[in-house]
This record gives sequence, structure tokens and C-alpha cells, in this order.
Amino acid sequence: MIQTFDSSTSADRLVSGSLEIRCASTSADWEIAHQMLDEEHFLGAGREAGDRLCQFVIENGHVAGVLIWCAAAWHLKDRDAIIGWDPVTRSQRLKLVVQLRRFLVPERSRRPNLASQCLGLGLRALHGEWVAQHGYRPLLAESFSDPESHHGTVYKATNWTCAGDTKGFSQDHTDYYLPNQRPKKLWLKPLDAHAYILMCAPHLPADCQAALTAGGGARSPLKTAQLKTLRHAFEQVPDPRRPQSRRHPLTAMLTLVALGLLMGGRDMLNIWR
Repeated sequence: MIQTFDSSTSADRLVSGSLEIRCASTSADWEIAHQMLDEEHFLGAGREAGDRLCQFVIENGHVAGVLIWCAAAWHLKDRDAIIGWDPVTRSQRLKLVVQLRRFLVPERSRRPNLASQCLGLGLRALHGEWVAQHGYRPLLAESFSDPESHHGTVYKATNWTCAGDTKGFSQDHTDYYLPNQRPKKLWLKPLDAHAYILMCAPHLPADCQAALTAGGGARSPLKTAQLKTLRHAFEQVPDPRRPQSRRHPLTAMLTLVALGLLMGGRDMLNIWR
């Protein structure tokens, strides 16, 4: 499929040589991107999560590249260790990471070095376009490569860092993952020279603060030694029942009662139902 664009209609665009970036601004633009990905990308178009951005790299009126950016993966052990995040900080500041979910150079446009040129151009334009569409500046980009399909050469050429391997899970729903037995290479690209420092700083820069997620988590006032499971707490409760009446463990009974109360039960009949 050959897609053409009139680049003169794009008010804000980044130009490098014969290449320029145009950002998807209509549902029709997104349909074009998804159709191209479904036709030529080995993973298809998929579905973006959270804030998203679509960049077209245009050369002589034709699409030479498609880049789809969206929300980052919720938890990546190697990424979070490099950043220095604890779970609470991650839950509040995860929007500072954007994921390159799909990257495609159409077959008809391919030539040596074009992929790295497209990705480099997309990275340089990402800051301004993301702020314009979502109101905050991201500080880190992440992406993945499948070792069985390619070696991540384009990431190496554009100075991404290989941060390790994933555990081989793919997202099935918004918050549900299934094992796929195909670990991926994780790649990271700071979008600011001090990205890792800023992401853990007590106060974020003004243009990043809109990325903060309210209610993302809270730090426990308890020390680690004081953190016990609910079962451990129930085990400390004396069992008032006679030995012949102890058909089920008291901890199990108390757990069911606690769950019933958390679900809104007001008495034992509600909890039983």
C-alpha cells in the first residue's frame, strides 16, 4: 500500500534532509497507520495503552516510516532498577516513560540507514509533539526487540541502551499478562541528559509535573519488620471454639469475614451470600 501526504498542510514539522515528521492529528491518520502496520509489521497494529502519539516520516510525499508511541509497561525489573524507582515512585511517575510500541519502514521505502534516520528524527521531534498533545515532557523512552526476529541494530545505531531481557510475558488485557515463552530485549533511551536523576528527584521540573498520577500509591508508615500478612495477624487470634467445633481453620474463617467486609457486607448474612 502506498500512502501519500501533502506535507505543506503540517504547520509544525521537523525536517532532516529529504525526511520530515508529520504527527497524526485525525482518526483517518490513525487508520492509515494501523492499516500499514497490519499489512507489513510482523506483530500487526495492536492496541495502544494510555497516552499515545503517531509519527509519520514523510519523504517526497510518501510515508517512509511509522512510529507509534504509547504508555510504558507497568513493571520492568531491569528498567526500574536502572532508574532507581521504588514501587510507589514508579506508580506516581510512570508517565515519564513512553514506549515505542511499533516502528515500521515500509518495504517499498527501505534502503540502508533509513530506519536509523527515521528513528532518530522521531526521537528529536518526540519532546515537542508529546508536550503539545499531552501537556507534559517525557524523560525516558523504552522499546523491545525480539532476538528471534532481529538484533536491535536500529536501537544500537541511535544510541539506545540494552537494559536486559524481559521474562517472556505479553499483555492480554489492560492489567493481565500471559507467558509467551519469547523473552524480549529491553532498550532504553534517555530523552534528557539528566533523565534518571530527574525521575527520582524530590520535585519534578515544571514541564514534567502534569505526568504525576494522583493516588498512584502511598508509603507505609510501618517499618519492614512490622509488615506482616493478614494471615499472620489472624494466627495471633485465640480460637474461642470447642475442639469438636473446629471443622475449618480460624484463619480461613476470619479471612472470609474480612473479604466480606471489604466487599461491603454489613452482617454475617450479607457475607454468607
